[in-house]
Amino acid sequence: MNDTKTKYYTVYNMKYAIELKKMGHKVAETVPNPQKPYLISWVFEVDETFHSDFMQLKGGARNER
Repeated sequence: MNDTKTKYYTVYNMKYAIELKKMGHKVAETVPNPQKPYLISWVFEVDETFHSDFMQLKGGARNER
């Protein structure tokens, strides 16, 4: 079941990645950070709440669920 319309977003901060996972967002894969290959980046599947949840974690606009 491969949805070709699925969008992805790469997160470079482990703290944010952990919190996004706790919120139920799915990691599609982990990859080396392109600028610091000794670090890991998390590639998340983007759904309708991903960007608002990510902004909330970063201290941006707060949306009620």
